[in-house]
Amino acid sequence: MRGVVTDLDTGDPVYAVVSVSGNTQPAFSDADVGDYYRLLRPGTYDLHFAALGYAPVTVQGVVVGSGAAAQVDVQMARLTNVPGVNRA
Repeated sequence: MRGVVTDLDTGDPVYAVVSVSGNTQPAFSDADVGDYYRLLRPGTYDLHFAALGYAPVTVQGVVVGSGAAAQVDVQMARLTNVPGVNRA
């Protein structure tokens, strides 16, 4: 599993926690480029993306095969009117 997490409006990379349903070990996207990698056995998974100041995103039914890595790119929308969130 691999992909890139970016800001919906700017396209800038987003540092996010990438969680897989039923798995307690999260992955993290790179703050500089937004890419993430997660080794998973073949199967179907739901992915959850969370980042400070952004609305969470869930992608359901991602199929991981035994060949090339499945790719899921995500664009995250900034939250508005959240105390303590810098929207510079």
